[in-house]
Order: sequence, then structure tokens, then C-alpha cells
Amino acid sequence: MADFQLNENDGMNTISSRRPKKQGAGLTQKLINLGVVKNESQAKVIMIGVIIVGFAIIIYMNMQTFAAPADIPVEDPSLL
Repeated sequence: MADFQLNENDGMNTISSRRPKKQGAGLTQKLINLGVVKNESQAKVIMIGVIIVGFAIIIYMNMQTFAAPADIPVEDPSLL
């Protein structure tokens, strides 16, 4: 159950619920605690950037792996 606080404004009682602020979990909280970022949205942007850079590195490495020079002579005639 949420915590309730009674406020008196102009003689009228109003009830407002105070919910705890949602805390980030895992890596987002680590980045905030380390002081790399100030809030959860900045932490998410950093993590998305790291993922994009990681995919770019993987794609670049695979392009270099599968790239073969076209002028390699084939010595075994059975491969033709």
C-alpha cells in the first residue's frame, strides 16, 4: 500500500499518494553510482551506444574475415 500524506490547503484536506521513485536495475544503477551519468535515461543512452559500437566492430571484423583477394591462382584443377 502506498504512503499517504494529508495536506491542508485553505482548510480543505486533500490526500496525495507518495510513491517511491523507480530505481534503475543492474548496469544503469552501476553507471549512476560510479558517476558516469546523472540519471537513468543517460545510462540507457550510453548502453545503447555501446551496443551499436559493438555491432559495428563485429560487422567490420566479419567483413575483413570474408574478404578474399580475387587474383589468387587456383593450383588444383579439381576446384575449378
